[in-house]
Amino acid sequence: MAANVSAEGAGPGRRRGARAAALLGLALLAACQTQPGAPPGYEQRLAAAQGALAACGRAHGYDPWRAALDAPPGLAAGERDWRGCAYAALEQHLVPGSAVPDQYRALVAEDRTLTDRIEAGEATRAARQSRISELFALIDANERLGDMRAGQRQAEIALKVLDRRQAETAQRARIDAHAFAAIDAARRLAQQF
Repeated sequence: MAANVSAEGAGPGRRRGARAAALLGLALLAACQTQPGAPPGYEQRLAAAQGALAACGRAHGYDPWRAALDAPPGLAAGERDWRGCAYAALEQHLVPGSAVPDQYRALVAEDRTLTDRIEAGEATRAARQSRISELFALIDANERLGDMRAGQRQAEIALKVLDRRQAETAQRARIDAHAFAAIDAARRLAQQF
């Protein structure tokens, strides 16, 4: 049967332990959340880019997902304009704060080259889609790894702050213990007189 101990009935050590556990929880929670003013993480940037790509489709009347991958060589109406809008969306939403901005730029350069080849009848949309999917899979993995590393760094910083606070609390406890011992010694000395 567990005993219920109120904070008033808990000793100083028990209260400090509970407070330290609460601080650790808060520090880890803070490390896992987006900090105010911090650049958005990959997932937020990706969602923003996807919204911008949908807007590009509406603006240019082209939907790359509905375009037949095996369509004859040549560009569809609005395709070149949509791709220009898509490049701008990547540059605006994914590149800032990215762990791998040069990989996005390489993807755009490859897409431009393949789009030129499709227009010239030298490549198909299926070939372009396959290559861009490969490049994006690599970028996606690197971005997620970058976010994990950033989260790990935030957790390490939070733990250092917590360690420092615990050390300060322990130092105060040692000072309090010495002060109580001195007061007790003074009382005993006063009782002798």
